[in-house]
Amino acid sequence: MVSILILLVCAGMSTPSTSEAVAPAPTESAPAGPASTGLPQTIKLVAPGVVTIKTYDAQGAPLGLGSGFLVEGGRVVTNAHVVEHAARVEIYDAEEQLLGVTDYAESLSAHVDLAVLPAMPSPPTTLRLAENQPPVGESIFVIGAPQGLSNTVSTGIVSALRGYEGKRWIQITAPISQGSSGGPVLNHEGEVVGVSVAVLRDGQNLNFAVPIRDVRALVGSPPGRITFTGSKPSSQPSGAAPASNDAETAQPVAPQKPDFNRLLLTRPSLHLNQSQHGELDDNDTSLSSGRLADLFSAEGKKGDIYTVIAISDSFSPSIMAVVSKPDGTPENIGHADGSGAYITRLIVRPRSSGIFGFLISTTRPKTTGSYKIGFFKGEISLIDASNRLSDSRWLFLSKEAEFSIYIDKTSFRKITPTHRRAWVWWSYHGWESHSLGRYNNYKSLQEHNCTERATRRISVAYYEDGKLLDSSDDESSRWLPWTPGSIGEFVGATVCGL
Repeated sequence: MVSILILLVCAGMSTPSTSEAVAPAPTESAPAGPASTGLPQTIKLVAPGVVTIKTYDAQGAPLGLGSGFLVEGGRVVTNAHVVEHAARVEIYDAEEQLLGVTDYAESLSAHVDLAVLPAMPSPPTTLRLAENQPPVGESIFVIGAPQGLSNTVSTGIVSALRGYEGKRWIQITAPISQGSSGGPVLNHEGEVVGVSVAVLRDGQNLNFAVPIRDVRALVGSPPGRITFTGSKPSSQPSGAAPASNDAETAQPVAPQKPDFNRLLLTRPSLHLNQSQHGELDDNDTSLSSGRLADLFSAEGKKGDIYTVIAISDSFSPSIMAVVSKPDGTPENIGHADGSGAYITRLIVRPRSSGIFGFLISTTRPKTTGSYKIGFFKGEISLIDASNRLSDSRWLFLSKEAEFSIYIDKTSFRKITPTHRRAWVWWSYHGWESHSLGRYNNYKSLQEHNCTERATRRISVAYYEDGKLLDSSDDESSRWLPWTPGSIGEFVGATVCGL
């Protein structure tokens, strides 16, 4: 008996089978329709839910292509082998527009060769999962990206339901070519009944798919964070190989020149007049100084002014604006740090239109914590930006060993072009002494002379937690110059900069 040899359809394969046809570009996004609308209309409705997946190694070099599809919530289903060996993957829609980038899966099973990637921010549409497996003889169609040709359709039937090595497979007659692995197998109702996975070379059109029961099980499992690894899935029939990822058969790739713009495309985007939460932890990029950092991308126009604000309760943030030089390396076009304050503002005017980046880092090595970042057009004051980023009336300035310092945004006033006035709150981490008893909160209404670099107190109040112990007004208090390097200089300079 002549054995059947199962192997990968590699990049050197001939052009796609004549039974495959490229679907017309979709013009609308809607749930799948009934079979009565006809196969062309069903294809038109479901095609926007099919995506192309491009994988890259840790150096940014391309590894291979695959397919996938969007399910409820905007998550992406594909094969586990499509993302193996990858450091990151890019997900593109039918119009070849980037939907998102990820370096992890929410669920992954090498046993059944399936992966569920995190939700895309703006999915064009999503596909329904069939409740039951299709019967033998049922008509099906497959949508994928053979040779990178997105939304290529092939048709066929379910020819068998196979059991092999303790797993079940759907055998179909629809051709599966390079790049189609991970794409949906659908019935004529437009429901997903399986996921394309492998081919048999010595048997004509002996193609396989993961059955829908395994898809539903993985999609319904609790999501986690599974960083992509180099482990090779062993879920396919013996000798089988991915129908999409040509990393093992590709020719050696020449060293890639730096491409900072490509790196920016993989980073989270900042949108005008919106804020985002971030977290710096030990898993983030560590700079040569030992400081942790996150990188965001943004788009701007030449000559326009933009303001970026970073605010944190955990560390004093540093912001650096960077662009890609013609040689592909990054260039610093602006930098600001909080100088100890827990809110930092950077104003930047790009020299050219396009994409640029913002590096958010700590000012001290090995510092971790959460933060919020906002991106605005025009020059935005710290007070205005803080109001947009936080509902609290108190602007957090600094955390010292003995106390934390806040400024009351609602009382802040520009008295003259050179004078500022605001309540300042010292929240002590322990107890201090007072003639009426102990206190752990001290508030002072202060006026600051920004030109003479001096401060005077107008009112003071002492609190034991929330209980007022004592308060006094002193409009005639004398001006005290800022001692260099003191907390007084820090508070005065910060208030004058608001």
